[in-house]
Amino acid sequence: MVLPNPLHILSAKNQSVLDCLQDLLPGMLDAAQLLEDGGVWFGKKLMQDPSFELESGQALRVFWDESPGARYAITQDQVIFEDDNLLAVFKPNGVVVGPTHISLFNNLSYGVGQYLGEGYSPPPITRLDKLVSGLVLYPKNKAIEKGLFRLTRDRKIQKWYVATIWDKPGLPQYKRVKTSLDFGQRAFESETGKPAHSLFIRRSGNGTEAEYSVFIFTGRRHQIRVHAAKHLAPIWGDRPYGGRRWDGDGIALRCAGYNFTLAGKRYRIRIT
Repeated sequence: MVLPNPLHILSAKNQSVLDCLQDLLPGMLDAAQLLEDGGVWFGKKLMQDPSFELESGQALRVFWDESPGARYAITQDQVIFEDDNLLAVFKPNGVVVGPTHISLFNNLSYGVGQYLGEGYSPPPITRLDKLVSGLVLYPKNKAIEKGLFRLTRDRKIQKWYVATIWDKPGLPQYKRVKTSLDFGQRAFESETGKPAHSLFIRRSGNGTEAEYSVFIFTGRRHQIRVHAAKHLAPIWGDRPYGGRRWDGDGIALRCAGYNFTLAGKRYRIRIT
């Protein structure tokens, strides 16, 4: 049986949220676990109160995780850099950075909070798509959080990505792309969009795959993915933008490094 995600549950009578879920959910889903995970929504409101009284005809949306009750935990190998101010954590393909409609806990940020274990829940300063791997920055206290967000606002955190695309004749050694992007189901170039600026520099190629360093000067959603597809070639595995299947997970794009200055210290963080 293939279940839709989300499920739409309509209460047939006045009853509690938990009773409604237990009456109407398919048997393979655990109502109490869904409430605990944060997958139950009443309108735009996260619903975690099992005793909340629904009226007849009111609806719930239920997002379910293939791994119910999962709590993401980072390993020491994922901590690429750490000092008293911040840490840089490697996010694998397929892992989300923050909470989703499905789960409050099955994400990188929850794992980082558990790793720090100090009662401070650090927000991600940088974000990556679920299909993209690489480094995510986290502050270790409120003062550093404000400083990092200020650097982000002022575009003073330099970001280095590595993208692997289909190698074909005529690909340039160097390509600067300046366009305007909008976003619907996917990113697309548009005269009315927001400015997007990327720089691609070829690192290697073998006739099948070409690897490019990518430096971005704006942070539009899917910017590298659409710029590569439109002006060079699609990234391997990036099917929404024309990429071919590949043997890896997610897509062949990773955030490989950051340069910035914070609290008088110069940071140069790289995946080794």
